[in-house]
Amino acid sequence: MKRKISSFQPLKCLLLAGLLAASMLAFNAMADDNHWAPVDTLTDGSGNQYAYFNDPNNWSLAAVPANGDGNRVIINGTLGTPGDYVFCVVTNNMSDLYQLIMGYDGTVGGGNLIITNGAHVSFGVASGQWTGVGFPNGPSSLYIGPGCSFTCGSHLWVGQGTNNGNPAQGTVTIDGVPCSHLFFKQPPDIELELWVEKEKPDQALPKRLIVTYRSLPDQPNFIAEFSDWKLNAQPTDAEFVFTPPEGAKKVEPKPAQ
Repeated sequence: MKRKISSFQPLKCLLLAGLLAASMLAFNAMADDNHWAPVDTLTDGSGNQYAYFNDPNNWSLAAVPANGDGNRVIINGTLGTPGDYVFCVVTNNMSDLYQLIMGYDGTVGGGNLIITNGAHVSFGVASGQWTGVGFPNGPSSLYIGPGCSFTCGSHLWVGQGTNNGNPAQGTVTIDGVPCSHLFFKQPPDIELELWVEKEKPDQALPKRLIVTYRSLPDQPNFIAEFSDWKLNAQPTDAEFVFTPPEGAKKVEPKPAQ
């Protein structure tokens, strides 16, 4: 199940509701986990610290993750205490790395992954692995900048798990507006995912809808994106009257074969 999130559309970000059993997300440490932690840090004009994803000095295996290396990518930019983070910045395309997990290291684990500069990033498409933002700790955030995209091969879990007995924290922001991500399953094999604005619970407008038909060949997806809501519009009946363009001809439907 491949999911692509692009900031070309005003769909925004994700928080998974309807949490499944934790056993479905069994996570065991592997020797080849590649952990990102800031070593070569810089400071922007606002005083925020950041470091680059594509810098081998920031990786526990001394190598930037690459497609096919089989290494899970663990992002944590914590500087000792919660709320004090270095931003991990992605400025180049990354093609289908094995798996991304943010918020795994320790009780103060977390961090911020920023995709910018028109970069297109994908995780878990070939491996089928889920992506976690704020799993099982946090807080963690994934920011997808204008003209960028993020694709994950399976579910994108946001804020899934517990942090010292408290709910894990995760946020995904696309084009500046966070959203809630709702996941439903309709028997036997239809999955529905709905993105709605997170910060307006009294006016949670839909931003994106995906319906996946699991039992059909190639598991096709229906994707709808919503934008430019006008809640005060008062359309007249005339706006729903069809006026055919000049030269148009009516075509009678043919009987079914």
